[in-house]
Amino acid sequence: MAENETEQQQAQTKRRAPRLRRWAGVTLLVAAAVLALLWLSDRLTLQSAEQQLAAIEAARAIPDSENAAVIYNEVLANTDLVSGQPSFLGMDGMRGPWLSEDHPEAAEWLQAHQSQISRIVEASRKQKCRFPIPIETAGRTQEMNLLQAVRQWAQLLVSAANNDMADGRTDAALQKYLCLIRMGAHFREQPDMTKLLVGTAIEALALGHLKRLILQADVSNEDLAMIQAAVSNIKDTWDQDMAPVIEVQKLIERTHLTLLARLKKILLSTDRKLLERARQIYLRILAERRAIHILAGLRRYKDAHGRWPQDLGVLRESVQQEILVDPINGGAFVYKLNENGFTLYSKGQNNIDEDGSRKGVADDWLIWPVRGRKVK
Repeated sequence: MAENETEQQQAQTKRRAPRLRRWAGVTLLVAAAVLALLWLSDRLTLQSAEQQLAAIEAARAIPDSENAAVIYNEVLANTDLVSGQPSFLGMDGMRGPWLSEDHPEAAEWLQAHQSQISRIVEASRKQKCRFPIPIETAGRTQEMNLLQAVRQWAQLLVSAANNDMADGRTDAALQKYLCLIRMGAHFREQPDMTKLLVGTAIEALALGHLKRLILQADVSNEDLAMIQAAVSNIKDTWDQDMAPVIEVQKLIERTHLTLLARLKKILLSTDRKLLERARQIYLRILAERRAIHILAGLRRYKDAHGRWPQDLGVLRESVQQEILVDPINGGAFVYKLNENGFTLYSKGQNNIDEDGSRKGVADDWLIWPVRGRKVK
């Protein structure tokens, strides 16, 4: 009996073997076909991405005479601003106004670099700026050199403007701060996340110094109007601004990353986290822009009445109502009088008044006074 069962099992095994081999062969063929299709799809995607990037570049093209990037690249190629720079022109020179007589070496060095400053200011006055989209390795190397230089230019301009402020050249200081605002806008208009963040950082630097100039310097109503015109973009245009950045980023990834790498990036949600962080930064800068208009209105009130107003209600008839809305939480900015003048801040994302603090879980965003400074 047992022998009969064994013979039957062996017979069944022999009958199954060809079927198993056929299924294994079919499975291998299907797997090979899928891999071939994925490879072909990836090749077609790469070709399509390259064509789309070329079309975007063609649509962005403008004459060199209108392109601020041409001048920026010229300054990049012909200068080495770090060479021989006095150490004072690092963080100390950027913190606030400083007199030439206190730091003659730094003042002399800045004077020797007036031509570079003038060219950067000239570039910032152009309405349009088009840097090439960095796709190839050589383009990315050029981009890294540019972004490193931009940090030096910002430091140079702020140090020079702070020297102008202390030495009584308010108009010259104002032009350099406004140059930084326009330069930040030039970099933010590129369809590239890195340049967008660099442009945002440049603007943030300029806004901090403009706040002090508005409230502490000898400025005219014309100066205040000029500052407000430079930061007139007080609407939330995040989706509109980010659409080309996201489109170009995806196309570049298709030309560089393998299919597996792209899938891994999607699963890890790295792009989503970066966008969330960039969005938070954007809203803070937008709050600072609106605050510039509020501070200009407060300065006009102080000049006319000899004191700061009791609340921001006095500005409702002189500014757009959107300016008085805190974009971080959709509520109102907090304005409080104190012995030194006043404080102005956002209640942060939680929309809870924490007295302008960011300690612990508090997330208020202090606008004025700038941290470590008091209103005179």
